[in-house]
Amino acid sequence: MHGRNPALLSEREMHTLRFTGAPELLRLLDRLVRRPRLWFVGVYLPIIYLVGGAAGENVLGVLAERLNRARGRKIIHVKLSARAPVPPDGAPPGRTPDQEFVARLHRLLDAVVTNFAATRKGVRRIRFPYYGAVSWLVGLYTDDPAVRPEERAGRHEAELREFLNGRRPAVRAVDAATRPLTAEVPWYVLITARLTLRGSQLVSRLWPVRAWLVRHPAVRNRMSNLSELAAAFAAREFAPEAVGRMLVDAVLTDLRIAYRRSVLPGTRRGRLSHPVLLLDDVGTDTAGVELLRLLSAARNEPVERRFGRRPRYRQDPLLVVAVGPREGLTALTGARRAADGEPLTPAELPAPYLRWLEELRAGGTHRSWLLPMRLSYPDPLPDGWQRPIALAGMPHGRRSVAAVVVTAMLLGLAAVVGGYVYGHCGSPPSRAAMTRVPLAEERHQCVGVSSGRHRFFADVDDDAPISGALRQDLRRVEERIAANNERALRRSDHVTLVYVGILSSSGAESYQSALEDLLGLVTAQEKYLSLQAPVRLLLANGGDGMLHGALAVDSIVAAAENDPSIVGVLGLGISKKQTRKAMLRLAAARIPMVGTTLTATELATRTTSYYRQVGPTNRRTAAVLAFHAKTAKLAKRARVYYSADPDDLYSSDLKEQLDEALGAVGIAVTARTYYTHPSQGGHTIQELGEQACELGADDVVIYAGRAERFDDLVAGMSAHCHGAYPKLLAGDDVTRFMLDPRDLPRGLTVEYTALATSIVWGEDCTSLPFFVESSAVAQRIRLSAESGDCKRRGDGNAMLAYDAFTTIMTAVTGARAGGGRPHREALVGHLQQIRDEARLTGATGIIDFARKHTVPLDKTVVMLSRVGRNAPTLVLHCGSFGDPRLPKPHKDCPKDTDDVG
Repeated sequence: MHGRNPALLSEREMHTLRFTGAPELLRLLDRLVRRPRLWFVGVYLPIIYLVGGAAGENVLGVLAERLNRARGRKIIHVKLSARAPVPPDGAPPGRTPDQEFVARLHRLLDAVVTNFAATRKGVRRIRFPYYGAVSWLVGLYTDDPAVRPEERAGRHEAELREFLNGRRPAVRAVDAATRPLTAEVPWYVLITARLTLRGSQLVSRLWPVRAWLVRHPAVRNRMSNLSELAAAFAAREFAPEAVGRMLVDAVLTDLRIAYRRSVLPGTRRGRLSHPVLLLDDVGTDTAGVELLRLLSAARNEPVERRFGRRPRYRQDPLLVVAVGPREGLTALTGARRAADGEPLTPAELPAPYLRWLEELRAGGTHRSWLLPMRLSYPDPLPDGWQRPIALAGMPHGRRSVAAVVVTAMLLGLAAVVGGYVYGHCGSPPSRAAMTRVPLAEERHQCVGVSSGRHRFFADVDDDAPISGALRQDLRRVEERIAANNERALRRSDHVTLVYVGILSSSGAESYQSALEDLLGLVTAQEKYLSLQAPVRLLLANGGDGMLHGALAVDSIVAAAENDPSIVGVLGLGISKKQTRKAMLRLAAARIPMVGTTLTATELATRTTSYYRQVGPTNRRTAAVLAFHAKTAKLAKRARVYYSADPDDLYSSDLKEQLDEALGAVGIAVTARTYYTHPSQGGHTIQELGEQACELGADDVVIYAGRAERFDDLVAGMSAHCHGAYPKLLAGDDVTRFMLDPRDLPRGLTVEYTALATSIVWGEDCTSLPFFVESSAVAQRIRLSAESGDCKRRGDGNAMLAYDAFTTIMTAVTGARAGGGRPHREALVGHLQQIRDEARLTGATGIIDFARKHTVPLDKTVVMLSRVGRNAPTLVLHCGSFGDPRLPKPHKDCPKDTDDVG
């Protein structure tokens, strides 16, 4: 390779592949080239048509070079121009248009077959007996028009005998590389032909190719032997379309036979990748268009089956990649399909391929084998565009099965078992409750429910964006929960609760929040263990951002079918569309849920009657925030920033609730601006932070987004406000940001809502009953001083998790009053009974599901303020804590209506 690494593309080759979506196209081609090893597995291969391309760019040449450098077995491929080669002597004068049509197609297919049949080291050569026979007949069809038909008909019998005896090539040579067809004739036919010199009709009957020829749909059984068929070709009784169809069918038939599967391992060596035809310059005036059209028609021809069974369609192993102008695509698809608009770029893959495959399987005889894609070259090229192409690597040509099949099978079995165990995070095959999925860069995460064998935080490696102390605290809490579970399992009357949350993340905020959740849960678990009410607590990971919440819940539902001790689910992470799917699947399995930090209004109040939560909704937090903005006379106008993520129910809902709440108190919302990721276009949150610096004294910015993007908002303000910061309010999700030890810029004040916090206790937070219990647990687990100190906690997730655990266990206690293990459905009714006089006084305030609501009535909401590097301070709170030692809420705090949500 001219002294360079064959596994790398050169700069020139890389530049040729600079079109949009090149890495996706390379990965699709590499996937389609490889054949499945199982003999009964077939693959539908598209005709990939690449529209356009920069002038002078040899895209197919680079693709051919990649196939040349494939690792493992050689991949049989050929790159040709769709413009059929001109014969050495030129076209015979007087040739009719029909003859010229067939001749052009014949020359192009001759070039394809010649290259495919070439000898390659380590790969069994492909033979083309069917194409050879049809090629001989086509030679009669396109013979010199000066020869009279009766003369041609009189000569074909002798030509056939000579052909079978190997006296001369039967294929009409278009170049020196064309091989005689006699090399493809079976030995028993040759021997018989030599012994019976005048019995060509009898001899031809011994040849399977003869039966295929006379039964071809273009012939329709009009001839019984090769002599009659040759006479018909010599007389040109067939339309050129039918002749071209026979040529294409013959090539596909030869390829099917060469790539026919064998049941015995180790046979069919060298047939481990599909042959690839790279066809360039496919224009309306080329034979390439006709070849692709006839290829599609041949693939759509059904094979008739007896006894009334549905016809089936044969698969062939040929993968075709063509490049041509839009006119060529229009000629192939027709005006109706061309009116569908521009083809998609390869950047959309694999969606176009999967859609094509779905339409193909449902299309019958009208199936479209074309997969068109448009080549688009960005100008200027984005930074780092070469890296994705380089990461695509080179295609892998499969290696043949070794002779020692048993050893290979054992090694393969070991690899499968090892891969299965790794891919399912150690779950046994009989109980595959977890799945390993990508997280960020080269990291992975295990999603699903752990039966106790897997430790989620043992997987948190040094690449995670968290401190060593936090990593150690997470592992110690998880080990403590596992030890408590062992104690609970000793009792036959134990119940099992499953916590679903974000136990893996690409950011630091979620890990600190997870530690708070788990500390609250283990505190409640140890409390009930001491009360002789054993509870086993299982952990389930919904993945980063709860993107795999539905997958995690599926594993819980499967576990609950075999484990009647599972009576409820806690947590459920954050308000995302995947969270809603998870809630509906749990409800379908009749498993009650108690949420902690879900605040999207419709999600909490209208999803399912099997759900309750211990925190308020966005409607209440927005009302408290608006009340504070009015009573503190912060502004007359407000600008709301929210996330454009369609899966984030929290941000869009909070924006809508703020619209209503601010309007009710007379504050005008002048702008509702969404932010996007930098790669998606639109405004980034940092740009919005820069724009906020221009606001006046009567304006306020309200951030309704996620904690993960709050740092970017602050960075935008810090870079452009020059110390003159606007008034900034934020929703409760920002409390996850405040957990991180990062400082705010000097002079910036952030006032934000919180669902719970120990700050309301001031310096006496250590006397709060919850913290008396949790501090004792933290000391036993040997958590770091920061994790065990209530004065340093600015987030109340531990308190919410503790209350959720207490709430569902209150229902469990009521449901098991009659003895035995409680039924899951019975818990729903007992959860609803937590109201009025039977309401709970939790660590986060009064929990009262009055009027059959799914969220507590007038639940406590806290307004906190943080200035620069200082710790958060209490601004106000609405809702009663139920403790006379705590300050009372503001007398004019908003109250919930009948529609709590």
